[in-house]
Amino acid sequence: MFCSRCSFLVARYFFFRREGSPLVDSKKKAIKAAKTANSKKAKDILVLELKDISSIADYFVICSGESSTQVKAIAEAIDEKFSKDKMQPLGREGVNFARWIL
Repeated sequence: MFCSRCSFLVARYFFFRREGSPLVDSKKKAIKAAKTANSKKAKDILVLELKDISSIADYFVICSGESSTQVKAIAEAIDEKFSKDKMQPLGREGVNFARWIL
């Protein structure tokens, strides 16, 4: 059985918006990422709250996919969902092989 992981850091500054736009609460971003992953049939979705123990992230969303194609589709769906709200990730890692994506 193939299992890959998608991980999404939802930090205070991980997604940025156009100048003058209101900031979006990081908890709402984490929930949005988790719901989007669920819509792509991600498995084992976990939202970890880190805001009191980490300076780099408020939330960490972790999920699994059954193939590299599914993992890539999950990541692309989340990117697309945030892009519609004019938010872009500051960076992405692991997309080429899709064994894991951050």
